[in-house]
Amino acid sequence: MVSLAGDLKTPGNLIGVAGVIVAFTTWYLSQQTAEVSLKIVQIPVLNTGQVGPLSSSFTVFDNKGQRISTNIYAADIAIWNSGNIELGAAKIRRPLTAKFDGKVQILDRGIGPVTDPIAEVVASNPEETVTEIRWRYFDPGTGFHLRIIYASDKQQELMISANILGVKLQQYSEDRIGWKSLWKLFGMALLVLPLAVLFLIIPAKYLERQTYQGFK
Repeated sequence: MVSLAGDLKTPGNLIGVAGVIVAFTTWYLSQQTAEVSLKIVQIPVLNTGQVGPLSSSFTVFDNKGQRISTNIYAADIAIWNSGNIELGAAKIRRPLTAKFDGKVQILDRGIGPVTDPIAEVVASNPEETVTEIRWRYFDPGTGFHLRIIYASDKQQELMISANILGVKLQQYSEDRIGWKSLWKLFGMALLVLPLAVLFLIIPAKYLERQTYQGFK
């Protein structure tokens, strides 16, 4: 036992113990995931150009009575807290923003079903092509839909951005698999390697020494 205790005090073994501590800390922190996921689906609603299966023979007017002469599209953005940390209003540095890349005329926009009404999700429009989303509470697993109907010559790209303390925005697709964060894989690697050194290499050296001393 004295010999084993002496082995543990060697610089190499002390580094191994320190590595285990660092690995465990990294692994623990990697479990605290601050992540907001989203999925965007866009569909054509009306083709006013009289071309294709969605062409229409009637006229559409906006809420000002102006005739809409371009195509109409609908965008549905599903947004949810895919991490395990609450992301309340106090952590919002810049609200989640949905902005179209091209010229569009917004006909309607609003928040769809919210999984937890206590979240108090609201949408506003500081600019014609921009929609800002704020909430009071955003617990893990909570989600909602933002729905926008717009008129444009063609389907426009919708860009989502935000600045929420420590949060990573993750574009989600059905075929996405694997780790939510490379930190988890990195943390596990750091955890396994020092443990292997501590519990496999050191005991093997100790047993080899004891066996050698037994034959002397």
